[in-house]
Amino acid sequence: MEGSGEATPLITGVKTNLPKTRGALKASKRWITVEPVVMTAAFGYGILLVVISQYIHKHFVDLYVHNTTLKNFSLCDANASEEQIKINDKIQAQTSLWTTYLTSCAAITSLPVSTLLAALSDQIGRKIPIIISLLGLFICCCCSVVTIHFGLPLYAFLIGMALLGLSGGFMLLVAVSYAYIADITMEENRMFRIVLLEVLLFLMAGFPQIAVGYVITHMGFSVPFIAGAAMTLIGIAYAMIPGCLIETVEFNHEDTKRPIKTAIRDIIQVLKVTENNRRWIIICYLLVIFVMVGVGTGSISVTSIYALGRPFCLLPEEIGFFIFACLMSTGLGCMIGGAVFPLCFGPFTMMYMSFFSAQVGFIATSLVTTKPWLYVAVCLSFLKLLAVPVSRTALSTIVTPNEQGTIFALIGILADNVAQFIFPVLLQAIYTATVSFHQLIFYFSAGLVVIPTVLTMIIQMLKQRSPINNISVDPSCSEGVAM
Repeated sequence: MEGSGEATPLITGVKTNLPKTRGALKASKRWITVEPVVMTAAFGYGILLVVISQYIHKHFVDLYVHNTTLKNFSLCDANASEEQIKINDKIQAQTSLWTTYLTSCAAITSLPVSTLLAALSDQIGRKIPIIISLLGLFICCCCSVVTIHFGLPLYAFLIGMALLGLSGGFMLLVAVSYAYIADITMEENRMFRIVLLEVLLFLMAGFPQIAVGYVITHMGFSVPFIAGAAMTLIGIAYAMIPGCLIETVEFNHEDTKRPIKTAIRDIIQVLKVTENNRRWIIICYLLVIFVMVGVGTGSISVTSIYALGRPFCLLPEEIGFFIFACLMSTGLGCMIGGAVFPLCFGPFTMMYMSFFSAQVGFIATSLVTTKPWLYVAVCLSFLKLLAVPVSRTALSTIVTPNEQGTIFALIGILADNVAQFIFPVLLQAIYTATVSFHQLIFYFSAGLVVIPTVLTMIIQMLKQRSPINNISVDPSCSEGVAM
């Protein structure tokens, strides 16, 4: 590629990623395909962890502070005593710890299932993993309702989260949905459809946050989960009703006889091709997604807990608006970046803008001390996840059509499972250990963004060294390529 690759698309050359089945060709003519499924699931998942976190916070307030009410559980009175401040710090630490338990439970149990089913979606089809994932989310919401309604111990939440994980989790649905989009698009319109799906994820995960605080205050903690379960049922119905969600992959009976062996074989095959630096470019893109998704999602949960305490003391109604602002600013950033920026900037410039926006947002959050400036800090990081859809698009054009499910399974393993397990645990552990100096976690997060910045530079150098632009290689033609 000439120069740094800014003057040309991420991958150029022969259009190899064309719709490959009748179903994919039929679905490619529709504007609405897998989006309703993703929207309903994002709605339910957006409610899940946020409401559980607030319920856990309220639980420890009731445990440590007697005769409290929901409206003053943040213990942020202007004249708060030193003892009250210590209690507040203890409540935040316990909330962070239990949130870590729950996210870890879902991540650990979902890792093998989501990896297997996402990779196998190239053989068994996209709809089966999607329906399984939606069923797990529905069951988890129902378990949460039962736990809250009957006042069961916090450990009961672990049952629902474990079942969510064993169904592949929300990230199985996301990985397979991106593979679905890759099935029905060509390279010139793929980034727009992937960015659109990303924006819908943020929109539907953020939308319920506007009202969830008021619903909790006036109707209790169970109602949001009932709404999430109802929305998930709509998604299940859409996926199962014939003609609504068209299958894009033909069922392969031979490869499904040994599903685990097939999935492992396909994952190894994707990384086996070394021609034109394909293997290392794929690895670097995967690591960029890994770090940015991990830091982005992990920081939202930590920032939400941070905002509940001093000096911001957000109430349940306000924390809902705050999380909505976090998700919507990121979604708008992806939408603007994906729709407008390609007309003005190259893909690598867009990625560097994403990294810079993330660092500015983290540093600004560490410095502000009032509610209005906290929202300003959130808005400054509106481009922080733009590098993720750019990288997803690049990966989908690097591999062949028969590798779409596998590459998104790899993304799911690193970005959507491992990253969303390691980073929330890591960031919340640091936050819990440094509860007297909360700002340290934001400086640490800003420092982590240096890693994908360096990886992007490496990708540019590898592409410059590639003898040809098109690095989408059929694995069947690469058996003689050295490992």
